[in-house]
Formats: sequence, C-alpha cells, structure tokens
Amino acid sequence: MPQSIESRRRHRTTLRRKDKRCWKKLAPPIFMLILCAIEAQGQHQGHRALQWDQQAEDNPPFYRQGTPAGEATGNDPPSKPKTALNHGPAPPETDPLYLSRAQAVRESPGRDPVVVLNGLGGAGLKFRLRGAKPTRSYCRSWYARWHTAWILPRVLIPPVARCLMEFLTPVYDAEAGTFDSKPGVEVKVDGFGQIISLENLGPSMLPLRNFDYIHGFINFMMTELGYGPGLDLFAAPYDWRYSPDVLKEQGYFRDLRALVETAYVTAGKRRVHLMGHSLGGVVALAFLNEMPLEWKRRYIKSYLPVGSPFAGTVVNVMGACSGYNLGLPLAPSDLRDFEAQAPSGPWLFPQPSLWPPDEILVRTPNQSYTAHDYERLLTDLGLGEASLPVYRHVAPLYLKTLVPPGIDVHVIHSQGNPTIASLVYNQSFNGSMAEIPSPPVLIYGPGDGTVPERSLLRPFFEWSPDESWRMTHHVLEGVNHMDICNFRGFFRVLTDILGNHVDRTPAPEAEALETAPDPWKTRLKSAWAPVQAAANYADEMVFGPS
Repeated sequence: MPQSIESRRRHRTTLRRKDKRCWKKLAPPIFMLILCAIEAQGQHQGHRALQWDQQAEDNPPFYRQGTPAGEATGNDPPSKPKTALNHGPAPPETDPLYLSRAQAVRESPGRDPVVVLNGLGGAGLKFRLRGAKPTRSYCRSWYARWHTAWILPRVLIPPVARCLMEFLTPVYDAEAGTFDSKPGVEVKVDGFGQIISLENLGPSMLPLRNFDYIHGFINFMMTELGYGPGLDLFAAPYDWRYSPDVLKEQGYFRDLRALVETAYVTAGKRRVHLMGHSLGGVVALAFLNEMPLEWKRRYIKSYLPVGSPFAGTVVNVMGACSGYNLGLPLAPSDLRDFEAQAPSGPWLFPQPSLWPPDEILVRTPNQSYTAHDYERLLTDLGLGEASLPVYRHVAPLYLKTLVPPGIDVHVIHSQGNPTIASLVYNQSFNGSMAEIPSPPVLIYGPGDGTVPERSLLRPFFEWSPDESWRMTHHVLEGVNHMDICNFRGFFRVLTDILGNHVDRTPAPEAEALETAPDPWKTRLKSAWAPVQAAANYADEMVFGPS
C-alpha cells in the first residue's frame, strides 16, 4: 500500500511536469493570438462615441482666455505673460457665449479647415525587414511584410519591445550628414491626410491612455462643430523620430504644403488653421518658417501650438540618460538607445538660451551637468559614438532659430502640474553605453506635467507681434500635457478661436457625397477583421509566412 501511494504521487508529479511543459509551449502562441485579435479590433474600431469624464462634467474647467500679447506692456517681451483669468462658473454646455459660438460653427455652411500634427509618439509607424540581421536571436522571427510597430499590444512584451526599438532606431551617416533607417529595415507612416490615423493609434480596450490623447478632440470637432474628415478636418502625421531638417529632406514639408492647399480648395477656398500638439506644434512652426510669407497669408489663417516645447524638455535628457517610457508599461532602459539616437530626442534638449549655466539638469555623485554640458554628458554616458554625432548635427538647429510665423498665433497650454526639472542619479556614469543607469530621483518644477513652464512661454519672452499679426494666450487649469486634447476647457478655447472665423459662404457638398463610406460595408469589415487577423496569424504560426 505505501508503494502504491508513492507511485501515485510520482505519477501526479510527472503529469504536473508534463502539463507545465505543454503550457510553456502553448502559452506564447495563445497569448499572441489574443493580442493579435485585440490589435485587429483596435485597428478597425472606427469612430467611437465620446464619453466625457464624469469628473470634468461635475467640475467644469476654468481657463484663461487669451488677450493679445504685448497690449499691456507694449512691444517689450514681458517677464511673464499677463492674461485675464476667466472664472466663469457655468460649464461649457450652459455658457451662452460657448453655445452661441458652437452653434455658429456647427450650423455655418462653411467652416475654416483644420490640419492637425501629432506629438512625439503620436503617429503610428510601420516597418518591414528587407535582409536585416537583428543582433538578438529572438528578433529574427519577423518576416518581410509590413508590421505595425507603434503602438500595439505586442509592444508591451519586453523581448518584442527590444526588437522593435532596435528596428526603429535610425542610423546617422556623419559624412553625408543624413539619417535613415537601419540597413534592411523600411519604416513608413500611414494615413497622411486622414484624421483617423491619429485616433486609432492604440486599441481602446488596453490601458494606453497616453496614446488615445486626441480621440476626444476628433469627436468634438465632428459631433459638436460639424466638421467632416477629408472635408475640413485633416491630419498630417509625420515620422516623429526625426528633427524638422530630416523631415524636410524626406519630403514631409512638400506633402504638408500640398495638404494645406488641398484643404483650402476642398473647404471652398477658406484658409487653414494649422494645429500641432506638443512636438507637432514645433514641427509646424519649422514648416511655416520654410514657407514664403505670401503663401502663408494666402493659405494659413492661424497657427495653434498646443502644449508645445518651444525651448525643449528635461524628459528628453532623461530619455538619453536612462530612458523614458512615454507613459507605457515598459522598462525605460528598453527605450534608452532609441531615444538617444533618434534626432528628435537631442533636438528637444532644454535650450541653453533659457537654461543658465548655473542651473543643474543632471547630477551624479561626482559630476553635475547643465544645458551647456551636453557633449560631456553624452561622452560620460558612453554615447560618444552613437549619440554625440546626432547631437552635433541638431545643435545648430536649436529651437531658438525658429522665428515667429508672421500670421496669427494662438498659444494654448496647461499649467499647475509638477514637471520634471532636474535628474539626480545615485551612480556615476562610467562611459559604458551597455551599462544603462537606474532611473533617477526626479526634482520637479512648474509646467504642464511634461514641458517646463519657460519652454511653453518662450513665444511671449521673445516674439513681438506687429500690426500684421497678433498672438493670444490661453492657459488651461486642471489638466496635464497628455490629456489636454481631450479636455472640455480646450474645446471651449478652440470654439472661441474657430467661432471668430465663421464664414457664411456655402461649402461644396459633392465631394462629401463621393467620399462618404458605405456604413454597412464598414460595419461588416469591422466585425470580420479580428477573426480574419487571428486566422491569418494562426496560419503563419503553423505553416510559416506565405
């Protein structure tokens, strides 16, 4: 009897071990199938109904309604913009001024078109391999068809994240002074001109809140102001890995100019409001600096930077030192090499013109670094060969070289959120690129949660409007950098701006009828997409790529 009991125990132990081995083999493909179905559902979910934040409904946002800059102090740049604080107790839904302007825009036969530029990480990137040889063995399973690299659920798996960051890291040719993707890797941005390309960046069923940052804005424009995608609402997604000079070389400025002219014609020859969130606002300014003044005054009605870092951010320095995960559940160290070598990172380092030599940005037990010590910082981090040439390339393109666009400017941002101002590392940098420092202790200062206050306010320090153009300032309270485009206070400011430019000329309707999709085909395609995607992935797992 004892032997029988012992044999049963051994048998159960053997079965458990077999179950574990079987589960280890089956779990990864099952998990990937689930992720694939979620990704497909997210890609084909279409325009969703907007659900307002209940807290925002109960506590309507107060905001500072802009006044033309320079009125109170003349042409001298003020030490800090002076704006009137509007404490209107009524929420936007019951404010007569808001309702009248929203109704005017919504019921107007013609609306000024709006072109939107995304922020850092705010546009989807696709890639495919053409003979690339990854350094990691588990990265070699990717095959030569287009994959969505940014941002889908599989990116949250650490090994996959390391693969994708390796594929997406640009390569700098110091002799030619040019950037390109790694040899054997092709990267592209989809959906140029289509506003949905920014809305469906991440599936709504996953907690990627930072990448659903523009969904509320799109629904507000369509449902409350009556805008239509492809008629008077457009998007200009760009490859946010690059600085504006690289985007210009790759033809993005040419395409953006053509899109603005197309929007102008499609909307009945009405001038365009060019809006950019975060990095998109600075890229839009770089684009406007390249355009002739006559062209801007013919096609552009106003420039709307939203939370734009006109003098850089400290989080980009942290990205080059130890990595910054952009609010994703990823290890920052997995993104460090990518953030240090993509030119948009060093280009957004805090500008020495607004950060004095005695203000420390990075501190270690035996060294301190300021905005005037970037070359020494990158060398001590072991990035002398990988990132230092990139920094030297973008250094002459400092944000201070960007000048006012010469058209109406409406600066919109939030404030009152603790923002990273300095980094304290408990270990010294030993000059090894392979040894990534541990996350630092963060010292906070004023800002919008991502961009320091002085960077947000730089236009008011250095720009002086004249009689040919004006600049207004709109400050939102109670919202951070990533949530501003989904905030009711932002919608109210936007309605104020667009409501002052209502054109009663009838807009063409023929193009709207021609481009409107069949709703039944759209529903069928959305319902079938997850099943088809999962089936395709299962075929590839079993039989290999076709």
